[in-house]
Amino acid sequence: MSKIDTDAGVEKKLLQIVSKNIELSNIVEPYAAETTDQDDRVFSLNLSETDFANIAEQILAGTDAQRVEEIGEFNNAWATVIQINSKKNTLFAVRRVPESFNLRKLTNLFNVVFANRKLMQIDEDVVLRLDYKVDFFAFESEIFILNKKAFETGMNFRVGMERKRDDLLNDFETRRLFDNVKLLREKCGNNLHYLRKFSTIEKSGYYKDPNFMSQLEKVAKAEGWPLKFQGGQLVLTEDNLEIILTILGNNRVKSMVNEEKFDIEGVKKPI
Repeated sequence: MSKIDTDAGVEKKLLQIVSKNIELSNIVEPYAAETTDQDDRVFSLNLSETDFANIAEQILAGTDAQRVEEIGEFNNAWATVIQINSKKNTLFAVRRVPESFNLRKLTNLFNVVFANRKLMQIDEDVVLRLDYKVDFFAFESEIFILNKKAFETGMNFRVGMERKRDDLLNDFETRRLFDNVKLLREKCGNNLHYLRKFSTIEKSGYYKDPNFMSQLEKVAKAEGWPLKFQGGQLVLTEDNLEIILTILGNNRVKSMVNEEKFDIEGVKKPI
């Protein structure tokens, strides 16, 4: 982790970037692993549930942090962090380094800028190109996510999802929930679609409730769902695996207005 000093002009531009992204963040909802379509929503998550808690701590304590001496050091950067301090709090604005991020050599062309009513040659060897986007903010104990995909990639959330997958499958075996957990392990593997479903199931924990499971068996029979219970266990097949994971996440719902049934992504409980 390295620090870089900025002049007044760059500081003003960075503040404008942060301010603009905050102004665009109007609708905030709790983060859910299975949610994929973000639209204009911002997702919130407790800072302690992410690796950024450690990063923020290092930044705040980093009085001896190495300062960037040469622009080429940016080639190994995975993210840029804007730190804004007030008397009481610190705001972090994080942008994962995009694929377009590069150090563009100016020697490929004859480079000039127009200033003071005349063309002037740029003497620098390279230019660092930044954009106007922020992927997430960290403020006090909360993370505010503007770009879910970039946030999950930057914070390496897949590793956390894989850990939850393993814990969940082990718990399934302990509770003897399925007749064949091995099929679930082999079918799901590292598939991100299933990892998100596992995270939803693990977080909600409905499968731990005996009343939920007994009611599930009754409803499945009444609705004609392709589920089979044998000796108190769910019989798992490749054909019913998807629907079982959906139902265990309590993501099959019925409209209170016209009683239509839907499979949804994530669970958003009414306020």
